[in-house]
Amino acid sequence: MRATTHEPPTSPPTKYIPPNVAAKIPLPRRMIAPLMILAGQGLQSAVNFLIGVLMARFASVTGLGEYSLGITVLFLTASLTETLIATPFTYVVLRQRSLRARNIAFGTALVATFALASLSGAIFAVIILFVPSLASLLPALPAALVMTLMREMIRRRHYALGEPGRALQSDLITMSLQLVVVGALIAAGRFSAASAFAASAFACLVAICVGLTGLRPNTAISLRLLMPYCRRYIRYGHWLALGGTCQIIALQSFPWFLYVTSDARATGAFIACLAISNLPNPFLVGMTNFARPAMMRTFTEDGWPALLRQTMVLELAFVLPVVVFALAAISVDSQLLVLIYGADLAGATGTLAWTVLALVAVSVAAPLQLLMLAVHRPRAILYLHLGELAAAYLIGLPLVISLGLPGAGIGYFATALAGLMVLAVVFAVGWRRGQMAGST
Repeated sequence: MRATTHEPPTSPPTKYIPPNVAAKIPLPRRMIAPLMILAGQGLQSAVNFLIGVLMARFASVTGLGEYSLGITVLFLTASLTETLIATPFTYVVLRQRSLRARNIAFGTALVATFALASLSGAIFAVIILFVPSLASLLPALPAALVMTLMREMIRRRHYALGEPGRALQSDLITMSLQLVVVGALIAAGRFSAASAFAASAFACLVAICVGLTGLRPNTAISLRLLMPYCRRYIRYGHWLALGGTCQIIALQSFPWFLYVTSDARATGAFIACLAISNLPNPFLVGMTNFARPAMMRTFTEDGWPALLRQTMVLELAFVLPVVVFALAAISVDSQLLVLIYGADLAGATGTLAWTVLALVAVSVAAPLQLLMLAVHRPRAILYLHLGELAAAYLIGLPLVISLGLPGAGIGYFATALAGLMVLAVVFAVGWRRGQMAGST
């Protein structure tokens, strides 16, 4: 990474493949990029799922609850980074024909990610003063926040510029190291929520070092342009950030609801249900990482009709696999929980069915969210997540208070469904008024 105080002459435009030429590329070659993205995301989610299982079996269900509460903090910071930096970066960098401008955009995104993750870690350290039972997560969780989100920003750069092989390399390095360290911790009898976050921080640090070494010629920081780029990201992403914050507060409040009204054991049981119901998440996240820049390119180059057709195809691609999974999981939910996590979670089977149905609602909403981003209507995402937030506290919290763990499952589904309904209404109103086709 190199710093500059002025912007040098514009570099030659990067190679551009017109859509009509790209369409002539054989289908197997065109499938390589999405398959690599799905493979990387699948690897990450599989390892994260495995760590949760190992936590329940080699630490305790209470340890799983503490680990899940730390994950909610990571999710909130990741949402802010995604909405304020990563998505605006993708939108901006795809419109840059200058290689130098792309490099500066990436360098700015890295600096902003580091600053935001560090601030979040410091805020969590202050929060610990009021929740002393989570003090064991210091300093491992703040370190994991910074390292995880820096690595994720590097991956987003690879996705945006069509380099899925490099992203997959980062995933392989991170996940293999993480498993090695976790295995060593279990063998030494020192596996806990804090040590799991420390293992993640170490693995991500190694991947960052490898990634930045390879990207050194493609990373630049202009001191003069640092703040203008940051302001540009914030202008695009501030509505997304508000929406993402509402979403994380809504969905990640349920473990805290249970932690406050019950205990860490109930929290761990709910997280176990979420972990199983979210098994298709690698597919959904991988498809999102592939489809986001693709839909932005489609709208920029081919307009609204092509984007609408692409969205309909993506609806089928997102929803059908999740529906198949949901039917299978609901049919064997009691056996599945006991098989994976042990007999202690036999009583959580009804909760699993509701969390699985919530994922179906999320899969239906995903392509519509990507469409809204492509046509630059980020306020629609805010409305979606405001609906989720209202449902979480007006419906979910009373259900948790009155029913406990089963109420958390029902409330979680109601929250996801409320968000989908709001997004569908916003989309329908915008389409009827012709605002979508006219967006720029």
